[in-house]
Amino acid sequence: IFFRGKNLSMARFTYEYSRRHTKLAVPIILRVAKGYQELLEKCFQ
Repeated sequence: IFFRGKNLSMARFTYEYSRRHTKLAVPIILRVAKGYQELLEKCFQ
């Protein structure tokens, strides 16, 4: 599921995370998204 729609999954995660954490700066949200993506890639190897 993750690799088939990787871009869509990451876009949804980033959107939802930023929507729920409106006071965080954009670089912080992107750092969290990158960490989440790396975690998923490790899990789905």
